[in-house]
Amino acid sequence: MFSYGSNNCAKNVNKWFGITQLLPLVGAFVSDSYLDRYRTIIVSSLVYILGLGLLTMSAVFTSHDPFDYQIIEKIMSCSSQLQLIFFFFCLYLVVVTQGGHKPCNQAFGGDQFDGQDSKECKAKDYFFDSWPFCLCIALSLSVMTLSYIQDNLNWVLEFGIPCIMMVATLLIFLLGTSTYQYSFKRDEKNPFIRIIKVFVEEIRNWTVSPS
Repeated sequence: MFSYGSNNCAKNVNKWFGITQLLPLVGAFVSDSYLDRYRTIIVSSLVYILGLGLLTMSAVFTSHDPFDYQIIEKIMSCSSQLQLIFFFFCLYLVVVTQGGHKPCNQAFGGDQFDGQDSKECKAKDYFFDSWPFCLCIALSLSVMTLSYIQDNLNWVLEFGIPCIMMVATLLIFLLGTSTYQYSFKRDEKNPFIRIIKVFVEEIRNWTVSPS
């Protein structure tokens, strides 16, 4: 039996959030150097759907009763290490998607506006002003709704609803493919060399004495 007390739970939550904050650096690098923002969003969305789908399956298969709201407690205290590994694998699949979504979603939205057009410049400013507001409202509503479902109904719905919503979101996003503006230009230079040059220039700046 695995013992998962509050200390272990807090440790795993901190690791999860820490990796969530670091992966956008990798996602931005991959998007700007190899893929474009559009493709990165598509790939991340597909991985997101896979992760949520597998989480839903893990909740269903853990208990004979798919509407058992104590499924997560059973996963954490299960005697099968393979089952526990699978659960965390699903959780970290969801983390990987943040590396693609966070650096690309808002930037790709900004690509849709013409910076040379005064009207579109105003629309672009409105877009970047309203984006964080709408995001915070959506996150607040989703947390309250899913928390209620998790505590009063079951974990299967708690994982399944975001999966269904993500499928619908991806389909809506794909409908606009022919209308999007794409600003990606592949650089033939090795991206790692460019990164090294940045650090070299920073070191040189440190060694230069102010006049």
